[in-house]
This record gives sequence, C-alpha cells and structure tokens, in this order.
Amino acid sequence: MSEYWIDETLLDKEKTIAVCAGAGVLPHFENNIKPLCKEVLRIDIKGKNLDYGRALVRNGGPEMIEMGIDGAYYSTIRKEGLFKEFPTITIEQLEKNHGEIHILKIDIEGEEFAIFDSLDDVNFEQIIFEIHDFLVDSEENVEDAQRLLNKIQDWGYDCVWYNESPKIKMLRDKKNEANPLRGIHEFVFVRRDLNNNKVFFKDGF
Repeated sequence: MSEYWIDETLLDKEKTIAVCAGAGVLPHFENNIKPLCKEVLRIDIKGKNLDYGRALVRNGGPEMIEMGIDGAYYSTIRKEGLFKEFPTITIEQLEKNHGEIHILKIDIEGEEFAIFDSLDDVNFEQIIFEIHDFLVDSEENVEDAQRLLNKIQDWGYDCVWYNESPKIKMLRDKKNEANPLRGIHEFVFVRRDLNNNKVFFKDGF
C-alpha cells in the first residue's frame, strides 16, 4: 500500500481504468496514479481538467440533480433553499463509454450510500471511499454504515486499509465509545481474489 491509499501492484498502464469522482478526491492522488493507469477519469461538478463536469449518481439516477451551492448533496439539508442544478452521470454510463472500470474512488459528500445501495454486484478491482462524519452521528446511521460495509464484503472484497478521522476520533474518545466504526473515515477495499494485503474486519463491521 502507498501513502495514496491504493494497491499499486494491481495497476496496469495497458489496462487499468480509474474513476475519481467528487471534490474530495485530491489532485495528488489522481496525479500519482495517472502514469500507472491506461486512463484516469475525473468527474466533478466544478474544477479544472474534468473529463465529465457532472455529478456521479446511482445507476438509473436523474439526468439533473439539485445540490447545495457548495456542491454537496447534503448541503441541501444544511443550507435550505440554496440549490443549483447540475448534470449527472452514472457508473453504468461510464462503463458504456469507457469499458470496464478497475478502480472506483469516490468522495461525493454522503451520496456514497446511494451509489452502493443501487448496485446489486460490482467487479471493480479496488473501491476507495469515505464515510463522512455527519453520517455516523447516530446509532441508526452507524447501522446503515455497517450494512454498507458488510455489503461490500459480501460482494467479495477485503478491507485492506482504513483511516480514522481525527475529528471523529476526538469525539469518540470524549464519549468513551467502543464502536470503532464511529472513528473510521476512509476505506480501501480490494477484490478478494486479487488481494495480497493485510485484511481488517474479517468478520464484518
């Protein structure tokens, strides 16, 4: 594993197609994997050098979506009335345009749940995403997050890396909560038949 949270041994510059979706995917991640991949697709509603100036949404999602003015779907809850429409694209459309996707890295401000919930099965080699602080702020939300992570494991993936959000860790320590999921922020899953890394959470989350 590298500091960029990816198993670089699985990258093939003749084959690997990676999707980086959302404003939270930092440029250094994209720039470091580009020389190791055949194609890296950058998807976001704003920014420079985008392959798709669109919001990634679940398969069968709308052609346009209303978001908060800061670009985050969940900001429509935090900032009522401050909406703007953006064009969208789905994973299904991306695969139709570019072929099989090997790496999916998404940071789409809480809509990760909707993306994964809409899929019955996937065949990505690696899945990289985060669970936002505000999505694990209640017992119900923690259960939803656990269900999502277990679903990815059931698809045949191993969790090979995770990072604890300092903000959540501080809150969890103050409350002396034992649930480790409250402190976990970012995840890397590798397809089990390809994985040679240490596995975390073998028995579910």
